[in-house]
Amino acid sequence: MPRLDALRAFWILGIFLTTFLWLPTYLFSGRPDSPRVIRIASNWARTVLCVTILVFLLSSVRVLGAVTVVLLFGGARRHQEALAALYYGVQRRKGFVALTGDVGTGKTLLIRCLLRMLKNSNIVLAHVFNCRLSSLEFLDYVATAFGLAASRKTKGQLLQDLGKYLFFRHQRKLTTVIVVDDAQGLSIEVLEEIRLLSNLETETEKVLQILLVGQHELDEKLDSFELRQLKQRIALRSHLEPFNSEETRSYIRHRLRCAGAPSEARDLFANETIERVFHHTRGVARLVKTVCENALIAAFARQLTNVPPDIVDEVAYDLRLSAASPSRAEYGKSNSGTASCISIADSRTADS
Repeated sequence: MPRLDALRAFWILGIFLTTFLWLPTYLFSGRPDSPRVIRIASNWARTVLCVTILVFLLSSVRVLGAVTVVLLFGGARRHQEALAALYYGVQRRKGFVALTGDVGTGKTLLIRCLLRMLKNSNIVLAHVFNCRLSSLEFLDYVATAFGLAASRKTKGQLLQDLGKYLFFRHQRKLTTVIVVDDAQGLSIEVLEEIRLLSNLETETEKVLQILLVGQHELDEKLDSFELRQLKQRIALRSHLEPFNSEETRSYIRHRLRCAGAPSEARDLFANETIERVFHHTRGVARLVKTVCENALIAAFARQLTNVPPDIVDEVAYDLRLSAASPSRAEYGKSNSGTASCISIADSRTADS
């Protein structure tokens, strides 16, 4: 992030300048004109110090989203790479950026982190979270989110207003973003309409940045023949996978540290217990969090000092996770056994 590096460099330079400007207060303290020299140097030092503090606060805001990802995901590499791709795509005005992943892998949370990173960047954003819209309804929703009067306007009028608004902001070096969550629910017609919006561009860059976020079905749609033009325009494309076994272990223990667990309580989940969590959740972050939370409640109710694997099995079964539920073959065997017992009992009753 070049801008962030520049802010940090300016912050370090400000510290040196502040120190240098305050030196005259000591070097000229014994001279007749010392009050005037000291006053001038002190005023400049205070000014530089205020600017330095402001730059430091700006740099802190820029990295806030990345810190949030580290706190919530324990530094999972794929999530950090996906966030970096989203941030780069918006800041460099790449146009289309796509993020896909299975249910519960953290897509929406990454978008929230991105919005926090862009909060003070003079960016106007339209967040579309309901994709059951027609083309006209989608344009109406986006125009309203940008603060444009959209009621009772035709599609042509909406497109004209959006075009004027986007070029007006671009001339002032401002960025405009549309984030489409659960984009796998968009129809082919609406996705084509979004592609046509991306035609608004200059010779060097796009005037509208579009983030498509969705599940595996979005990948299938983007790879379809009907949307081949849209696929070619996607500048950056990231995919989130569930945690592996080691990442699941790091994630659980990191969340315990973030929750304030003391060092002696960080072994609440032994390695065997974490393996059971991974077995049932398959590394899906949302399920890992849910299973661990329910397991902690169950262990507390039983006044245990740690979470044994059998509690994780019980919780997974209560949550109807597929790995914990009886298989169809086992269910069939239990039913056949019950039926045979009933038939034997009936025969004994008939004999008596």
